[in-house]
Amino acid sequence: MKRLFSTTLAVAALSTSILVCSSLPVISQLTQPATAQATATKAMVLKLSQSKKVADKKGFKLVPVNKAVPGDVIVYTIAANNISDKPVSKLVVNQKIRPGTSYVISSATPIKGAELTFSTDGGKTYTAQPIIAKKPAPATKYTNVRWAFTGSVAPKTQSNLSYEVQIR
Repeated sequence: MKRLFSTTLAVAALSTSILVCSSLPVISQLTQPATAQATATKAMVLKLSQSKKVADKKGFKLVPVNKAVPGDVIVYTIAANNISDKPVSKLVVNQKIRPGTSYVISSATPIKGAELTFSTDGGKTYTAQPIIAKKPAPATKYTNVRWAFTGSVAPKTQSNLSYEVQIR
């Protein structure tokens, strides 16, 4: 009998918070541990990393995040690695947009074989193009980004997913 594996990544703001003070810069570690919740297996290893996007002479470069202030753009990357010898089916990677940040529209990487959707209601519903009051949802209303793989993730393969947020 073919086994179906289901894995979900839900990364939430745990102990790190963004401090907003009128006279002080926003300082945040912005480090969140990536956690995998598997119902049938531990075949998927999920690793979350973040970088700050800064302008340079060639356009932009990514640097480690040591300090973030309003206006900074943070790039989150999730490496989803199937370490098993079997395919993983029904993989869903769900990433919460942190409070104090806004999703950068069109920044999430589309992945072949995965449906990219977004939520504006805390993850209750998802759609490819969120609409609020018959208009495209503003960046500040996005609460989650989700990749739902439509097929199986092959054994010993890795998918790299990323999206950007801007510090408010």
